[in-house]
Amino acid sequence: MAPIAAELPQLEQVVVLDDPIGDYSGDFDVTTLPFAVCNQQNFLADIEPVVDLAGPEYRDITAIIYTSGTTGPSKGVIVPWSAMLNMWSWAPAETFGAGEALYGAFPSFHVSGKSVFNGVMVRGGKLVYRERFSATQFWDDVRRSDCVSAGLVGPMTALLWAQPARADDADNPLRNILLGPMIPEMEAFEKRFDLQVGTCYGMTEIGAPFCVGFERKPWQTCGKNRTDYPWHETRLVDENDEEVPEGDVGELILRTPVPWALNVGYYKMPDKTAEAWRNGWFHTGDAFRRDADGWYYFVDRMKDSIRRRGENISSFEVENFVIEHPLVADCAAIGVPAQFGEDEVMIVCVVTDREKFSPAALIEWLEPRMPKFMLPRFVDVMDDLPRNQTSMRVLKFELRTRGVADTTWERDA
Repeated sequence: MAPIAAELPQLEQVVVLDDPIGDYSGDFDVTTLPFAVCNQQNFLADIEPVVDLAGPEYRDITAIIYTSGTTGPSKGVIVPWSAMLNMWSWAPAETFGAGEALYGAFPSFHVSGKSVFNGVMVRGGKLVYRERFSATQFWDDVRRSDCVSAGLVGPMTALLWAQPARADDADNPLRNILLGPMIPEMEAFEKRFDLQVGTCYGMTEIGAPFCVGFERKPWQTCGKNRTDYPWHETRLVDENDEEVPEGDVGELILRTPVPWALNVGYYKMPDKTAEAWRNGWFHTGDAFRRDADGWYYFVDRMKDSIRRRGENISSFEVENFVIEHPLVADCAAIGVPAQFGEDEVMIVCVVTDREKFSPAALIEWLEPRMPKFMLPRFVDVMDDLPRNQTSMRVLKFELRTRGVADTTWERDA
């Protein structure tokens, strides 16, 4: 640890487990380190053993974990231990094993950070932890620590894909990456970096009801309903909680017969708890469709869906069209109030070259590629999109609050 001692200003003590006599003689003087070093025997000398220590019950509350707050103020989710198991147990057994390393870049207060930590603890692995994700340092971290797996989110993967290709891209120890959501270049990503990708759909409130391992699958999918713990029962429903026909879009609701395997409410927010837990089901606020083979496809956050002239438009689908433009590096689609009710589609872009980029040219490029009713009415350009620092999701409520600005371009209706 000596080479990185200066990077650990908060570290006070290191306990060496495999040195019973505390013989630190050798080429390096440990007294020069900015932290104390002792062996296990000395560390435990003054500690009295605890008799009959009882561990937590599955129904005990382990944490209040706050949501990402992408649609508004964050909510504190009350999470029992049984629900914590639900969050990470979907990962395939071959992801990593005892003694193997997993790379994580999620804050420890976030559900993803807790998931990778608990998964590593239970499986006897090692967690390589970076406080903040860095696309330029990722592969160096992975190679230096011999990581066989990594937990990422879609925007992180997109940043890795956007890095200039190198001859040694496939020369890395990663066997797989667990992430959600997928990016359009997923198959090419797997080939370029010689690894496999597994994915799931999850929320702080419900764990991961849909998942898919490393077998072949449509890259757009979130997976299929889990057949293991905690055996979620899921439905796609309309505004009256009636199931929609197969292939139609509906809100995902779910429940489970396993006690305490989902959240037990929002901390000090009884109204929000009652709103989410209706008719015995938890309402996710996410729109999905399911195909005949049982694959689930995320369509949009219900609050992010755009309603234009009687048509429901997925902001997620609009973004997938726009991001394919060669000058668009990032984008977000939102609904802004229309003159005579409902919404107009607005796209906010981060571009690679402002001088070359033209909103009118973007619309002309989109016209033959996307349905006419989805075509954006407004286009704006920003240096960066506002994102949550934990999940890197775009804070669309901030964009909606900003709305049509002086810099916004408008096409002729």
